[in-house]
Amino acid sequence: MNAAHYKILLRELSTRKDGKHAIYLYCLINGAKKYYSLKCFVEPLNFDLVTQRVTKKGSDYITINKKIEQLKASKKDWKK
Repeated sequence: MNAAHYKILLRELSTRKDGKHAIYLYCLINGAKKYYSLKCFVEPLNFDLVTQRVTKKGSDYITINKKIEQLKASKKDWKK
């Protein structure tokens, strides 16, 4: 049986000099962890971990949130 869990999160390991963190898609598929970069950076205070979205205070939040929603919609088709 294929079991998969997905989450959008900030990855502290990829912090830029200006203090912004990279946004990643975290996948747990059949016990294997994988991280996929969205190639977007945001300040940690402008990211809501509960809703997994960039707040309105964040720069370019509309584009980043659209990218997140597209990933969430397409994750149903993903397999290992």
